[in-house]
Amino acid sequence: MSSFFGPTQLMDLARVLAIVGVVGWVCVFICHLDRRFGQRALAVLSTVLLVGGAAMAWQADRLHRADRELSAEQQAALGQVIARFPDIRFIVMTQGQDKEAAALARKVVEAVKAGGATPEFHEQLAAPPKGVVLGIRDKAAPAARATDAIGRAVMVDRIAIASDLVPELDGNTMRILVGQKP
Repeated sequence: MSSFFGPTQLMDLARVLAIVGVVGWVCVFICHLDRRFGQRALAVLSTVLLVGGAAMAWQADRLHRADRELSAEQQAALGQVIARFPDIRFIVMTQGQDKEAAALARKVVEAVKAGGATPEFHEQLAAPPKGVVLGIRDKAAPAARATDAIGRAVMVDRIAIASDLVPELDGNTMRILVGQKP
């Protein structure tokens, strides 16, 4: 399910709704409104805002805890992007103890294989980064051409992507580090 808001934006909106709801309830007791309609309407509206804020906070927390996932369509799209760069070698790395990151890394490996490349896969990353990091030697390296396209293909499902310069790589190699969820 795709949403216009990520977990952070939903949590921020939930806080705003809850604050407005609390302010509304304070106004019910402090302000002198028309007793027949004004107080009741403000009380109902404030309650709706508080309940809506709580429900939105619950949804944001649920989204934040959800595993990062590449669907079959997203894997195929990533494979198609990778197929456009046949001369690039891919190294996929993750930390084996983080089950969620390891599962995402395996899906990335499958997408790389579907794109016609033969990736190296390592599960002994000592200090995993947050999110997914694409590493290239420098911005003039041939692998740099693929960074934007591959990054956009992975970001489709709100998977955090960053790029990094790794001088020890050769120019035709891209390293994909799959770290813990940010």
